[in-house]
Amino acid sequence: MMRPWLAGFFDGEGSVGLYKMSGCHRGYEMRAQITQLCSPIVDRLFNQIHLEYGGNLYLRGDTPSTRRWRPTWHYTVTSMRAHFFLQTIRPWLLLKATQADHAMHAVILQQEGGHEAEIEAIALCLRAMKRS
Repeated sequence: MMRPWLAGFFDGEGSVGLYKMSGCHRGYEMRAQITQLCSPIVDRLFNQIHLEYGGNLYLRGDTPSTRRWRPTWHYTVTSMRAHFFLQTIRPWLLLKATQADHAMHAVILQQEGGHEAEIEAIALCLRAMKRS
């Protein structure tokens, strides 16, 4: 897959964030996501992204309770797979470059341990960037 094209697609249709984990796991999980209405081209594209980067791929809006919505592909990749995904497209990101940099930095800090306050600040910053 052409990474410059994927970066542009992610800039327009994707999102990246840090999400508080609950339960026995503590800390944050980085998540990169892309959502797009279904079409034959999009079907092939999302399956190729899933094959190359792993993560979760599911179709939404194809059940009796959601038939009023058009079917939509949702691709999500988390933690170190998300780090790898963003790292491979980072040289071509424009709109989400800063968000990707902050999120990837937070993953590294979390692996090192002892940086909870800094990671929390990065998560808040990413949420604010999504709203602006």
